[in-house]
Amino acid sequence: MTVGILFLISVNYPPFNPFEYWPIFIILVGIAIMFGKKKGRREDNREEEPINQKEMDEVAIFSGGERIITSNEFSGGNVTTVFGGTEVNLLHSRLAPGKNVIEVFSMFGGATFYVPSDWKVRVEVIAIFGGFADKRMTAPEGYPNADRELVIKGFVIFGGGEIKSFR
Repeated sequence: MTVGILFLISVNYPPFNPFEYWPIFIILVGIAIMFGKKKGRREDNREEEPINQKEMDEVAIFSGGERIITSNEFSGGNVTTVFGGTEVNLLHSRLAPGKNVIEVFSMFGGATFYVPSDWKVRVEVIAIFGGFADKRMTAPEGYPNADRELVIKGFVIFGGGEIKSFR
């Protein structure tokens, strides 16, 4: 910014018109907002306590966090990350019977899901300039609860996600 200001001053000096420098004022306002006091804002980068809930709704915008779900009837939910990241730990939970869906939207961010290796998981994520990978170590004996399925579907752009069975 300093070099740009010097060039602007050297080109326009001696006549000085402050209305020609309005982009600099917008940049300074943006910097003041970014680095201003975090009065009333919640810090989301801490590890959460275990939550016993059937559905989840996680949003991480310019932040990150971790959720530990311990439900015996987990049925899915929504995960949205924009310039941030979320970790969802489902290792201590059980799926509800039938098809359970987690909707994922990531833009310049990502999500990591930790699921037990004996869960039947299907990934239906559309990725543009990003990716979504299933890195689980599946159990050799297959899926003991074939009537329960977790479907992760959604949209990822310039971001990503992964599914793991270990921490």
